[in-house]
Amino acid sequence: MKDIRSLKKPVKLSTHDSDFFNILRLSQELKELPETLVIFGVQPRDVTHGIGVSKEIEMILDDLCLKVQKEIQNLIK
Repeated sequence: MKDIRSLKKPVKLSTHDSDFFNILRLSQELKELPETLVIFGVQPRDVTHGIGVSKEIEMILDDLCLKVQKEIQNLIK
């Protein structure tokens, strides 16, 4: 965790505008951070408002769900 840092300049406009790495650090300080943390992320191509997911996400969603399910199974073994 100490090797990871955010490049984002902190701007706190609300409690909903937290930086992900600061949340992880706070969890660690509160001794609430699990020993193993797996993060799945998707880089957005477009962040404009809309309904539904893009065709690109639709094409990989089944595979992503299988990977998440497999990771959960590995964690609970």
